[in-house]
Amino acid sequence: MVQEREMVMEQEMANATDSEKKVLQNQNQVRSAVHALLAMEDLVGGIGPQVSEIARGFNNSVQATINAEEKMQNRNAVESFFFGGDEVAAQEMEQEVVQNMARIQELNTLMADCNCTQEVRAVMQEQVQAMETEQNRLQDVAEEQKANKGLIGWLFK
Repeated sequence: MVQEREMVMEQEMANATDSEKKVLQNQNQVRSAVHALLAMEDLVGGIGPQVSEIARGFNNSVQATINAEEKMQNRNAVESFFFGGDEVAAQEMEQEVVQNMARIQELNTLMADCNCTQEVRAVMQEQVQAMETEQNRLQDVAEEQKANKGLIGWLFK
């Protein structure tokens, strides 16, 4: 299941523009982790449905963060120079990051209660770590956008 999903993501990358590829490359790590967690539902015992629900929440969030990051990257250079970064997109991204960090915390709590093998726990931890790394990157991107005030923005903000 995970391999099939990775093949689909590779096809999306092949059909994407250069700016889309940059965004998708980072988000695909989260999407892979989501699908790995969904595939693990039967392997993690009684917490399987909860893990799947959290993974689906992450999956929904990925599209929102992709859209926000694309808005930021596609912002006109002249507009960025004069008015700064896209604060609306940055705030949307920050909201998703906050929700995702709460999901990561939930996954960590569930892992502690997981009645599963060490191997399954290690795979789950690896997926959670990939998600957390991406959330940290997204937070940095959002902060960078908000910090970019632009030439005119410095006068009014």
